[in-house]
Amino acid sequence: MTSNAPKFRLLYLPRLALESVLSNFDNLERFEFSTCSKRCKEIVKSLRHGRMEIDVLLNHRLASVTVTSGSTLKECTYFHLFDEPGRGVHEFLTLNGRTIRMEKVPRNVCIYCSGGLTVDTKALVDHLVETFRVPIETLKFEMNHFDNYRNFVQCFPNPQLSRFEFSTCSKRCKEIVKSLRHGRIEIDVLLNHRLPSVTVTSGSTLKKCTWFHLFDEPGRGVHQFLTLNGRTIRMTKIYGNVCIYCSGELTVDTKALVDHLVETFRVPIETLRFDMNDFYDHRDFVRCFPKCDDLIIYRTRPILEEDITYIKENMTSNAPKFRLLHLPWLALENVLSNFDHLDRLELSTCSKRCKEIVKSLRHGCTEINVELFNGLTSVTMISGRNLNEYTRFHLFKSPACGNHQFRTFNGRTVRMRKTNGTVCIYCSGGLTVDTKALVDHLVETFKVHWYSLVSMTTATSTWPEEDITYIKENVEYKKFYINGNLQ
Repeated sequence: MTSNAPKFRLLYLPRLALESVLSNFDNLERFEFSTCSKRCKEIVKSLRHGRMEIDVLLNHRLASVTVTSGSTLKECTYFHLFDEPGRGVHEFLTLNGRTIRMEKVPRNVCIYCSGGLTVDTKALVDHLVETFRVPIETLKFEMNHFDNYRNFVQCFPNPQLSRFEFSTCSKRCKEIVKSLRHGRIEIDVLLNHRLPSVTVTSGSTLKKCTWFHLFDEPGRGVHQFLTLNGRTIRMTKIYGNVCIYCSGELTVDTKALVDHLVETFRVPIETLRFDMNDFYDHRDFVRCFPKCDDLIIYRTRPILEEDITYIKENMTSNAPKFRLLHLPWLALENVLSNFDHLDRLELSTCSKRCKEIVKSLRHGCTEINVELFNGLTSVTMISGRNLNEYTRFHLFKSPACGNHQFRTFNGRTVRMRKTNGTVCIYCSGGLTVDTKALVDHLVETFKVHWYSLVSMTTATSTWPEEDITYIKENVEYKKFYINGNLQ
């Protein structure tokens, strides 16, 4: 039976009218329309589809492709592909030259792949990606009993990885990739005693990642061979992950990979992490990465001071230098007014010029209190309009463990470690001399006089009289207390 109703020639409509009609189609109807002919596919490609995502789930039973759309991504269409002939009445569709059988239920499409599940899944995904102009957002592998997953890996290449592989083909290919606009990309490097790991993150929200893992072993199975800056390496791919086997030398191959990525995608190393646990040959890698934006070192046990010094001396930052002392005087004063007293103190230790600049600032109301104990000296700097801002310096005789900064006070170099509002200073030379150097530096830099800031308090009333007399005669003070009692 045929209908007597006149046919509605959709493709004969003017362009604006055609777009208005197709805008009322849901994703499944647009998908079916795009499979009618090449012209229909081009029309659907030219439409504005709004926000869309394509997610793929693969397991040993079926392949599932989800197309999500809408401003809140609440409208979903599910394509389920089965490796069986299917039963009942089906529609026949052609996707990229592959004819498949399809059965529809609301929001779900069952596709029966009598030819090959792998090839038909690739044909469907390629058609969706090309037609709706969106990449694959998520690819999930359920590995339970999924023995032939490697057949599917080759169907979903990572776009960033494809550019990387293309750039290794020849010098001309590398120059072509270098000339492309890659968008936002970051390169992060993690080094430890087991393997180096290089991560390339891309996308506007930096959610798309490709991981390169380098192993110091020959590897097994079937590999690809790539040439990076003259180094031939063996590589195996799993979606989003690349395993590189360095039979030659791990250090040199890691440098070749990172240099190639930095040069090809025109971005510096964003973060370089050193995991120092049992990492005894870290110095070999330091020379491979002379520049990075962020240098992170961590270890469960204290790190040797010479190791930290070696890494810091051989690494430089990619960040542009801010020449603080080149600012005009008013601008420099404005910047330094936002520094707290600890920041100003650290700046004053950089050079004589920095010290003179800090001395010329207005520091407001400031007090310095000194407490002396057996084996410990505590210096407290109090500032602020209501004298409620504290910075405490604790000086120890012990040589110290862990990571420290080196500071010079009046010619005395000390080791310093900072926590919130507290500074621990380790005096390997002499507690007495280093305490005097610190206090003299504070008094001179912040322009606070001795007589207005020092008040002596004894710890016990059983001190010999000659000791109390000695302190009173040799210390300039305004008030003198013994156990809280004003003398």
